[in-house]
Amino acid sequence: MVNAMTILPEQVDDDRGPLPPNWEVGYSELGEKYFIDHNTGTTQWEDPRDLLPDGWVRIDDETYGTYYVE
Repeated sequence: MVNAMTILPEQVDDDRGPLPPNWEVGYSELGEKYFIDHNTGTTQWEDPRDLLPDGWVRIDDETYGTYYVE
């Protein structure tokens, strides 16, 4: 059994904003960061905030916050 520590989305402390809904960060016993998608029941090494569908861009606006445009 592998013990892992998880961090809730509101606990993510970086400048990229919160994780998508129903995602959280986990750390393996070796301290490796991974991401848990509770929508699909899957995990991945890549930060979901870095993965956008083709043609989409992330906009960080001082007035409206962060949003995405196709």
